[in-house]
Amino acid sequence: MAVQLKFCLVGAAGAIVHRNPRSSKWDYQRLLQELESAYGPSSDHAAAVAVELRQRIRQAGEALHVFRDDIYGKVAVAYGDRSEREQDAIAVEVFTNGLGDADIIQKLLETRPSTLARAYEIAHRHETTKRAASYVTSIMQPGPRTAVVRETEAAPATPPPDPAPN
Repeated sequence: MAVQLKFCLVGAAGAIVHRNPRSSKWDYQRLLQELESAYGPSSDHAAAVAVELRQRIRQAGEALHVFRDDIYGKVAVAYGDRSEREQDAIAVEVFTNGLGDADIIQKLLETRPSTLARAYEIAHRHETTKRAASYVTSIMQPGPRTAVVRETEAAPATPPPDPAPN
């Protein structure tokens, strides 16, 4: 099993194995220990991800699902040793604080979702209805509207007048 795991590792995790000459003698348990010390919840990497997570803010134009997925991944790395309930509480807090939209934040604070999935659902619904309401309001504004008139290629309804005889 250790051999299979070694061949599956890529990137920085693969470097732990492939660039260490002693790794050829490691059994499965030793391999897990090395990976755990490098990437486990008590590693420097996890601590760095936790700091990054707490500073995470949704970027302008960033899709809501991309923001959510990034939080899911970082919470799993930084707080993998915590219970699912604790991870969800942290994820919801980071998601809410990083949204940057007062209306959505207020809605989340009022509803107090217990999972990131539920927080995302509420925020997504709010964004969608806000966009729809904005569109409807803009087209229902009183005042002149510019209408596009298309000329038809059909024959005119009335024939042109006959030229006057001289």
